[in-house]
This record gives sequence, C-alpha cells and structure tokens, in this order.
Amino acid sequence: MKKITYLFILFLGIAFTGCQEEKGFLFQDVTRISFSPKEAGNYEMTYSFIWGTQNRDTVYLPVSISGRVADHDRQIEVVQIPGYDVTYNHDDQGHLTDSIVTEWSNSAVAGKHYIAFEDAEAKALLKIKAGEITGYVPVIVLRDNSLKTEKVRLRIQLVVSNDLELGQAKNLIMLLNISDQLEQPVNWTRYSSVQSYLGAYSKPKHELMIEVLHDKVDENWLDQMVNDRPNLIFWRGKFQEALNAFNNDPANIASGKAPLRENPNDSNSAEVTFPSNV
Repeated sequence: MKKITYLFILFLGIAFTGCQEEKGFLFQDVTRISFSPKEAGNYEMTYSFIWGTQNRDTVYLPVSISGRVADHDRQIEVVQIPGYDVTYNHDDQGHLTDSIVTEWSNSAVAGKHYIAFEDAEAKALLKIKAGEITGYVPVIVLRDNSLKTEKVRLRIQLVVSNDLELGQAKNLIMLLNISDQLEQPVNWTRYSSVQSYLGAYSKPKHELMIEVLHDKVDENWLDQMVNDRPNLIFWRGKFQEALNAFNNDPANIASGKAPLRENPNDSNSAEVTFPSNV
C-alpha cells in the first residue's frame, strides 16, 4: 500500500461555530472582536529572539472591533488552544483508507515560552482603549534555551469577554511561531514577487542576505520590499553580487564551501541561486 501523507492545521478550536453557515452579524448594540492581520488572510506570524539579546519581548497581534466606540477600556480575552496535524493514508489507487489526528508536540508552554494570558501582567495589557476600534493582543514571549533547537507554536483564540462578543469564526485564531533560530519568514512563499526575485528559500541564502543587508531579513522587510519593487530589484542585484563573490573566492573553492548550496552538508544539494530573468 502506498502511503501518501498530507499535513495541515486542523482548527478544532472553532468547530462549534464552523459547522453552521455564517450569514453575517447584526452589529447594533453588539461589539464584536476579530483578529485583523496586516495582510488579509495571513493568520500566522513568526517571532525569533535571534535578532536581539533580550530575554523577553512583546509581540503585538492586531485586532479590530465592529460596533460602538466606548468611553472606557474594554477587556480582551484570549486562550491558548491545541494544534493538530492530520495524516491521510491512501491506497495504490489514491483512495482514502485512513486518517490519523495527532496533537502537536511543539506547542508553546505558558510560563516557559510566554506569559500566561490569565497572568495579571498579561491581562493588564489585553485592552481595547477607550475611543478606539483597533488594538492588539500583546503576547509576552520568553527566551527559553529550548528555542535554540526547536521552534514552538502558540495557537491563540479570541473568546467572549464581559465587554466583547466574537466576530466571524474564520477571524478568531492566530498562530504565533516562537524561536531563537533563523526561521523562514511566513510570507516568503505568499508573495509571488518575493519568489520571482529571490527564488526558493534556504537558510544559507537567508544568511547571505542578512550579511549583505546588515539588518533583519524578516516578514516586515519582505512586506516593505513587496511595496517597493525597485528596491527589491536593487537588493536582489546586491545579493547576486555577494553570491558570485563567495562562489569565486579561491579559499571557499579550496575548502569545498563554494558553490554555496541549499544544504551545505550535502554535495549533491541544489546550488543557491537568485532568479535573473525578471
């Protein structure tokens, strides 16, 4: 039997609402809250401590409300929910034979990777300010040593508070990846222009880009480049120059480091390249 495996995130946390067709909300006298990511439909963010020396930081996940503006602060309530992988097994004809649901083994742990949302320090920050219709879910992340070898995933769900009802089910969950390593920006594969000018992602390519830029190459940088095509083309040229210099360095050639490969430990791995036909 041939086993073909597909993995995806199973959003069980909202199953109780997802089973019904949403027909829209009447907002009169009801204030509802939803996550409102900068890029529509992107409900995943990555934070890495690799860019700094601090042992804790705060990540701000944007939210917005639909309804009336208030003259007082309104409490936001969120909870951590588990994440799941689903493995589908198929026979030789491609027919589904079985499925297995497995809970993530790398879910973030409160008190270890982040400050628990029910902690007084966190609750004090979970507010929509008076007179505002937008705000943030601040997540206080902690630099645990385990993050140097494995990223963790924190699934955050908005829940009803004394002040706020919920928006549409599809807008109630965010995934925050927490790491202390170099991680692929989640929007690298989301923007066609990024792949057109920068090509496939690899860690050696990412490291080369950081060395050239002397700054972060993260989700925010990619967002800026997508909206500034001439600058993206300029930096693509600089990255290519640096790659050529590395590959033609006699010392790198003699040591076997050149040409730079997507997997430096595999001599058969594909070479790092930047597209030149666009």
